[in-house]
Amino acid sequence: MPIAPATYSQPRLAQRIRLYRQTRDLSRRTRQAPPPYTYSETDEMIRLAEIWLPFGEPPAEEIFTRFGITRQAFRARLEQALTVP
Repeated sequence: MPIAPATYSQPRLAQRIRLYRQTRDLSRRTRQAPPPYTYSETDEMIRLAEIWLPFGEPPAEEIFTRFGITRQAFRARLEQALTVP
């Protein structure tokens, strides 16, 4: 099963991840930027999805272990995070 809905291919998902990172990093380039690294569950979810991108999607056990949510909830939160505002 793919990580995102069937309308998104692996290259499309990879492109959306790159766009998310570029947009996220804009706020870090200002004088009022936050510390260099702050934990973000959303960033960790995207990182996990990116690691597993060539293989499909992360196993349900790993998703639950890291985030305490089901695979369906992971997909929904990933889709919400990658939606361009």
